[in-house]
Amino acid sequence: MNECRNALVTYCIKVERTFKVDKSDQVKVNPFKHTCQESTLRKDTISRAKSRWVAEEVKKWVKENQQVGPKELQKNIKDKFKIDLPYMRLFNGRFKGQLVAACAVDAHSFVFPVAYGVLETESEESWTWFLHNLRRAIAHPNGLVIHTDACKGLEVAVDNVFPGVEHRECMRHLAANFMKKFKGKVYTDNLWLASLTCSVKKHNYHLRQLYMNPKVKEYLETHHSKLWARSQFSEVSKVDYVHNNLAESFNSTIRKLKGHYVVDLLDRIRIEYMQKFHYRAGIAEAKFMGHIIIPAVMNELKQKTTGLEMNMTLCSGTTAEISYLDKEKREWRYPVDLEARTCSRRQW
Repeated sequence: MNECRNALVTYCIKVERTFKVDKSDQVKVNPFKHTCQESTLRKDTISRAKSRWVAEEVKKWVKENQQVGPKELQKNIKDKFKIDLPYMRLFNGRFKGQLVAACAVDAHSFVFPVAYGVLETESEESWTWFLHNLRRAIAHPNGLVIHTDACKGLEVAVDNVFPGVEHRECMRHLAANFMKKFKGKVYTDNLWLASLTCSVKKHNYHLRQLYMNPKVKEYLETHHSKLWARSQFSEVSKVDYVHNNLAESFNSTIRKLKGHYVVDLLDRIRIEYMQKFHYRAGIAEAKFMGHIIIPAVMNELKQKTTGLEMNMTLCSGTTAEISYLDKEKREWRYPVDLEARTCSRRQW
């Protein structure tokens, strides 16, 4: 079946046709050439050239030169088929695997890679294997948060290997999918605000605006059941990211290494982060020793508190009520307890 599909893709790319496979596994080819704009044609062509097709097409070049890298293969594909495929499409086709990683955030908001490896493919079985090894390394500590991208099989694997964990999903992916289905000012004005606010009251306010369309509630509960709003996050973990940019940061760090063979790649990533940890340890020893709160965090707190117009009503030496008016002149009030380290706004 794969050989047939790859051959069909090659044919359609060469003659600029499209095809689809219906539920009965019958192939239907559009007999007419594209008359759409060049950008649309290019997008359709690239989407058809998936990693499995790339793997088949580059096989001959890899056999002839086992040292050939993704960049050269990218050029060969462009010369032969007149299409410019993304680098990662060539990387995945070249090595027939997926580089995956579990990353955390340290006290300085630096990326802290916990585990990484190569999967045969993104599937529930492969992710389960990776997560079982991750659990062997970190166990299942109280307050553990796992934040995932929209990867095939990953959500199910997380729930199976880490039952009961606080499972968040990437707001950037959620918003992209949401905006394809629901368009209008009420959605653009309220969706991201519902995610970013730490206040349960404000979150519910924005949800009410979204839920004026009953289909929105049904869609979010059906397709995005993981946590995506800060007001729903537990207060044990102090990382309040609603996106999964840690993965992008990790990819950016190792991008220059991705042309290597798998074994060399994994070893070079290890060396890269050994050097980073040594460098960071030097910074900590030189600048952070003796500080209860590191200088970078203090600077961020000062920036966030500069120019705040809030009223404080003291209840005791450690408790108070904070109130302020938002841009729409609505008053918000938040009880704060310094000793218990609680605030009803939840942005502690």
